[in-house]
This record gives sequence, C-alpha cells and structure tokens, in this order.
Amino acid sequence: MASSNLLDLIFQAVSQNSVSNLQKVRDSYGLKAIVTNLFKCNEQNETPVQLAIMKESFFIVKWFVGQLKESFLLNLYKPQCSFAISQMISTQQFPIIEFIVYLVETKHPHSSPWLEFVANVIKSSSITQCKKIVGLELIGTLFIFPLNTLGNIYTSRDMALNGLHRWKDSLTLRLSLPDGDLAALKIDAVLSEVAQKALTNQIQEMSIAELEQQLISFQEPMEDWRFLCDTLRIRALLMTQRILNQFNSKLLPSSPYLFHLKNLLEYARDCSCRNQFSRATNIYLLIMEQSIHFNPKTSSSKCIDVFIGTLHLLSKCFSKMESEPVDNPEREEFSAGNLLMAITFCTVTAKFLPVSSTHFYIETKRLDFMTIFYKFVLMLVQNFPELNEQENEKLDDCLTNYFRINVNKSTFLLHAALNDSSRPLDAISLKTIQLFLKLGADPNASNEYGKTPLLLLAEKWDQFSSQMEWYILIFQAFIDAGSHLDTARPDGETVLTILRDRLKKNDEGIHPYFDSVINSVLPLSCYCARVIRQHGITFHEAHQLPLGLSAFVSCHSAKVPTSSSFEDE
Repeated sequence: MASSNLLDLIFQAVSQNSVSNLQKVRDSYGLKAIVTNLFKCNEQNETPVQLAIMKESFFIVKWFVGQLKESFLLNLYKPQCSFAISQMISTQQFPIIEFIVYLVETKHPHSSPWLEFVANVIKSSSITQCKKIVGLELIGTLFIFPLNTLGNIYTSRDMALNGLHRWKDSLTLRLSLPDGDLAALKIDAVLSEVAQKALTNQIQEMSIAELEQQLISFQEPMEDWRFLCDTLRIRALLMTQRILNQFNSKLLPSSPYLFHLKNLLEYARDCSCRNQFSRATNIYLLIMEQSIHFNPKTSSSKCIDVFIGTLHLLSKCFSKMESEPVDNPEREEFSAGNLLMAITFCTVTAKFLPVSSTHFYIETKRLDFMTIFYKFVLMLVQNFPELNEQENEKLDDCLTNYFRINVNKSTFLLHAALNDSSRPLDAISLKTIQLFLKLGADPNASNEYGKTPLLLLAEKWDQFSSQMEWYILIFQAFIDAGSHLDTARPDGETVLTILRDRLKKNDEGIHPYFDSVINSVLPLSCYCARVIRQHGITFHEAHQLPLGLSAFVSCHSAKVPTSSSFEDE
C-alpha cells in the first residue's frame, strides 16, 4: 500500500476515535507503519498525534504512547520517538501531567532506559520552563516510588540516584526562573487533615545542598536504607500531590489519578507490613477521600479496584488495631471517627459497583465489598456503643441515604451479616441487623441466588442451633421488619417449607417459637400472590399490574403444594 494511503488509514482511525482500527493497521503493516507516520501531516498540516489531542481522543493518544514505548524498548526508530514525544508535550491542549499518566499506564512503567529517554526529550524540548520542571519532577517520582526496602538494594539504589538526578534537574531549572514564576511553582499542596496525618514531618521542597547530600547518601554503604527510601517515597507522594493540586487538567478535572492512588496504596501496604498501623490507616483514608471526586467518565475504571482494595486493607488494619491493647500508640487511629469515614467511603464506592453480575470476578468483588462494608459497621457498633449525638446523626444519615439510593437494588448488607462466619450470633449481630432494618434496608431483598435474608437464616438452622436464643431474636427482627415467610427461592421452597422440613426430620421437635411461625396466618395478599403463581396466571404483560405489585407476586412460589402441605396450612 502506498505511504499516503497508509497515512490516510491512520488519520481515518483517529477521526473515528477507533483504537481497534489503529490496531488493525498495526497488525497488518507493523509497528514501523505507526511510528514513522506519527509526525507526518495531512492537508491541514496536522499530525495524527495533534489531531487526536485536538479531538480529545485521549484513548488514541494513550495508544500512541504505548507504540512509542514499545518501539524504544525494541531499540527501533528512536529519532521518530523523540520527535513524537516532543510534539505531544508541546501541544497546548495536552498538559504534561497527562503524558506522564500515559507513561505509567503502559507496560513496564518504571523502565529506567525509557524514563531516562523521556527525561532527556523533556529537557531538550521547546516547552516552557514551568512545564519542564513539572515533567522532570514527575519523572523523578516514577524512578523513586518503586524503591523496595526489602528487594535488590543495588537496583533500587540506581533507581533512587536516577530519580534524585531528575529532581536536581528540575530544581536547577526552578532556581533559574524569575521570582514570580518560582513562587507560583513553590505553592505547597493544600492538604486535608487526613493527608497531613498520613504524610507529616516531611519537607516538600529541597535545596540544592540537601539534594546533593541525598545523592551522596545513596552512594555510600546502605546502613539506613529503609529510612532513606521512606523519606524519598513520602517526598515523592507530597510532590505528586502538590503538582496534581496545582495543575488540574482538562482530561481529569478534580478526579483522582490512578498512578497516584496506586503509589499511595503501595506505600500504605508497606507501612502495614511494618506494623505502622496508624500511618497506614491515614494513607488508606487519604486514598478513599479521593473517591468522593471519582468520575467514571473521566477517570480510569481501575480506580474502583484501588478503592475496593484499599477498603479491604483498611478493614484488616482496623482488625489488627482492634486486637492491640488500648494503651498501644498504634491503636490511636482506631476511632469512631475513622470508622465513620470508612463507612462513608463504602457508600460512595458502592455507587460504582454493578448490582449483580454473572461474571464470577465482578460478582465476587461485589460480595467481598459488602462483607467489608458490614464489618466496618459491626466494628463501630461493638467498640463504640455510646456514640455522641453528632456521630449517631452521621451514621444514620450515611446508611439511610445509602439504602434510599439503593431502594430498587439488592443491598446484600443483611446477607453479609448472616454469612459472617468469623463470629457467632450475639447481641452485636442483632444490634447491627436491627440498625440496618431501622434505617431502610429491604428485608425482602434477594441475593444473587434468589434468597432473602430470612430464607438464608432458615437454611442456616444447623449452623446456628447452638445459638438458638440469638437466632430466634434475629429471626423475629426480620419478621417485625416485614420479611415474608412465603417468599420463594428459585426452586420454589419458602421459609415455611424449609422449617416444616426441619420439623419432620427432627424427632425431638423444634423450638416452640418455630411452631408458632409455621402455624402463623399469612396476609391475604400473600395467598393471592401464590394463587396467581401456582395457576400460571400471566401478570407481566404491559399495565396488568404496577411494577411494585408485579415484583411482589414474582417473589412468591409457583410450586404447587402437596395435600399434606395444604393440611399444614
């Protein structure tokens, strides 16, 4: 194919915002066809990269960055790579932060040769000094953050030295700026109270002398390796936070950046491994604080995985602190306030989860999330039974709004409470379940297996037989909240049929309470719903029944009872 026609195909794919069409060109004509055409112009004197940026086709731009990086790592077309990168970062509509984001979202994000190459392109480009400073600072953080305090010291030392040299380059440029520009770039990050706790006792800016001393430290024997790494990594986090606060981009306005969230999560995980629970907790809360500004239209969907992973690690951190003596300093952050923050962040994250899915990974992720959500509430109820008025109001508002927003969805919090095998049924379990029901949890919500909480409870008879006192109290709590005894599983079995089956199999009989449950008179509406289902009367046709009434009929059993069952009723 002629070169002009090949270029037309690339421009056409960019105009259509089609990564798949670009990939077809790549598959058919190879990497060279992409890289060598990135700096060629159309009749409007635009390159494919410029057109993609002007059209805000940022998935296309990200794909181009991936091709350039692959080309560089294969030691191919370096001049073309350099030109294309320079063109990207020179475009007004494409802030340099976005380019750095794309660097870390490609394969092998921390490849030293690639990062050095990009840093040299930034230094030699015609972009403004301010842009160069930001670019070099962020490249430095990409070198710094993978430092592993337990890994290969010599590899990590080389990464640290590279990062410090990039910071030195940026600081040298900063010192050459007029005072006005210098002051604008040195504005400290506006840190929340949580961020201040998470990243305290660190200086954001370094003098040349301090930076030179750090370079010397990393060239000497590694006696204080962990301390040096920690200092650099926290400085990198603060520097990134400052830059992101200063330069909100057109692509991700006020939204969290995936690479920064991942760096925070990695550092918090390291703190947890070293039993630094207080610091880890505040970093986890700092990550979740940013979930409030998450927009699925402008941020990577992978942020949701980071938020769920963070909540999981935060729950483990709280559990460890909960087991520590009350006077242990590492228990300091195990407070009602922090648990309330965690619960609030759960309600925020829940908005971005699917209601139900046949996809195993998605479904497992959602159910794990509900278990974590429940455990935060359980910890609060168990450890802080006497909340003050403000805390009680915050908890009530938080859960009430959550249940109200999810009124037509399966909340699964009640199911999570009944599936918690880590503890027996007790007063805390009862109090937590009653709290959910009081604040609006649907007692008749079905889980992914079509089971209501009461059906689940009836099935767990054997599991809870040794805790009959609490079992009965919780059972009654669901009935008092309006849970239906004749709501059916997909196989047609109901709470009543399950209890009757237990009665038949148990020679010693069952607790008198369940005799009364089995013999209770159901509402007339339930009998009517069962007749409709058992006689196959259609009710799903348009306008036959209101949606709410149709759902009510659907949850009743279509299974025709035996004669003995009629006699029992």
